[in-house]
Amino acid sequence: KVGLLLHSEEKDESDAIKRLANYTISTLNHTTTSLELIEQYHDSTYLSLMTGVCNLLKQNVVAITSASDSTLTAIQVNLAGQFHVPLISAVATNPFLAETFGQNFELRLSPSDVYQTGWVIVTKTK
Repeated sequence: KVGLLLHSEEKDESDAIKRLANYTISTLNHTTTSLELIEQYHDSTYLSLMTGVCNLLKQNVVAITSASDSTLTAIQVNLAGQFHVPLISAVATNPFLAETFGQNFELRLSPSDVYQTGWVIVTKTK
């Protein structure tokens, strides 16, 4: 089981992420892998966010994928990491996430702001 944490108030973004996750799961399931996607929605409150992570953990997911910003990702990775469940972060870019939690269970899909800023500076000076 793989958890997918979605924001209930950002329907377009959540729908796009859900389609991508379902495609990935169906592609992987054509091999010897058998994965089940468990969706959990949260609203803008921290309580709802933490409840969403806890509900996924109760369902024994092996990883959680999230498209939350860096602030919400910090909360999610802190909670999921206590149970040794990796959080796959699609958009969090704050470079202090890794430093804050040291050896955490966060996997980033987008590069840190430190690298993105460097790319912009190099591109503008050329």
